[in-house]
Amino acid sequence: MKTVAVLGAGITGLAAAWKLSEAGYNVHIIEKEDKTGGMSSSIRLYDSVLDLGPHKIYSKLPVLQGVKLLLKDDLQVIPKYSRIRLFGKYFEYPLKLAELALNVSPVITVGIGTSYVLAAARNKLLKPEDKNYESYMVNRFGYKLYNYVFKSYAEKAWDTPSNLDASLAKSRIALPSLYEVIKGMLLGGKKGKELHAEQFYYPSKGIALFSKRMLEKSESHGGKLHLNAKIEKISLKHNKAVSITFRSGKNQKVTIQADYIVSTIPMRALASLLPDTPKSVVAGVNSLKCRSLALLYLNVRKDRLFKDNWIFFPEKKYIFNRISEQKGFSEHTVPEGSTVLCVEVTSPEKEKYTDTELFGLVVTQLEECGILTKAQIAGHKFVNIENAYPIYRIGYKDEIMKFLEYLDNYQNMLSIGRQGLFNYVGMIDCVDMGFKAANFVKAGKGMSEWKKIREGFFNYITVD
Repeated sequence: MKTVAVLGAGITGLAAAWKLSEAGYNVHIIEKEDKTGGMSSSIRLYDSVLDLGPHKIYSKLPVLQGVKLLLKDDLQVIPKYSRIRLFGKYFEYPLKLAELALNVSPVITVGIGTSYVLAAARNKLLKPEDKNYESYMVNRFGYKLYNYVFKSYAEKAWDTPSNLDASLAKSRIALPSLYEVIKGMLLGGKKGKELHAEQFYYPSKGIALFSKRMLEKSESHGGKLHLNAKIEKISLKHNKAVSITFRSGKNQKVTIQADYIVSTIPMRALASLLPDTPKSVVAGVNSLKCRSLALLYLNVRKDRLFKDNWIFFPEKKYIFNRISEQKGFSEHTVPEGSTVLCVEVTSPEKEKYTDTELFGLVVTQLEECGILTKAQIAGHKFVNIENAYPIYRIGYKDEIMKFLEYLDNYQNMLSIGRQGLFNYVGMIDCVDMGFKAANFVKAGKGMSEWKKIREGFFNYITVD
């Protein structure tokens, strides 16, 4: 029985552990926190089960079927409603020119529509260069819509758009054909199925149930979970990892002899555990930055605030970029007669304020938008998440590849997942990576085959 050490008990690590345990491997899952799930976990607050920001289960990948079988009757089908606030009003998202025309100045509507259609046609015919996030968006949506929606949102969520790699836009913004653009904007027809899902799936008891079920699958086949574990070193011999040493939650030193290591921890963390990692490689992974996320949970004396799953606030005047209601995902997670609003703040501007000041600013802006009143708030709590959003600055992939090519020298170590590949992907994409890593280990093929598989991990497309 071969032994595999899985580093990290997030979605990716648990997916790999599930399939490896099922195949008869002796699996050890090593997690530094006191719970599983990573960012796809939940907290208990206000007699409620609250996710770390809104999560949905949806993908066109085949592995979605396996996830549906895993969660079975606990998986609900949720109609998707989302809006965006612009020009002091709310609009269905994705935007439709017909709705804009009825609610804003004709000058703005005609400007957006004309700019959009001309840009889409120009991009189709002339194929201008996509130098960065900004040029990619302008080439396809025109300056008007870019300036109104995408520019300020990117600044709040990630960084200055001209500093961001075009691959961020390619993976996060699904593009319709020119025909679909015109039809959707003018006629307000249905969203294209290949771009925007009309519904998604969600566990009735909160997103943490997803990771719990995968862990149960692994443990049912002998998988072992080590929480509060601090990894101290990975021992190498003849271009292979031979063991991993960590301190357990009880501060006991534990060494596991491993035939394979599947890592989902941040690249910089893995690089620091490998002896003799070249300084240029270490400097490269240390240059990769993420934006932190502040989640403000508001316990509100009202059964529901809105029907949407989430609402976007791209305009700079709002310090938050998105809000969501836990009941918009499952009515079973929050008691009747109250609701919990999650306000996401990623803007670097938040550093200017104390938590008390930030709470006051957010509430004032929510009141202005007609979401709630301060008198309705029964309690509030901030939860901060480090390394929430990878920042795809220009040249970031060069640094990623330097590290991965160095790691490929070791024949039995894989780095996968959102943190392990610095890859801004969704939950089902993470499951797909975990499954494919497990299949690769089971097949016993060489690293040249793994490189082909891994390259596909950078081509996932977000389906809204």
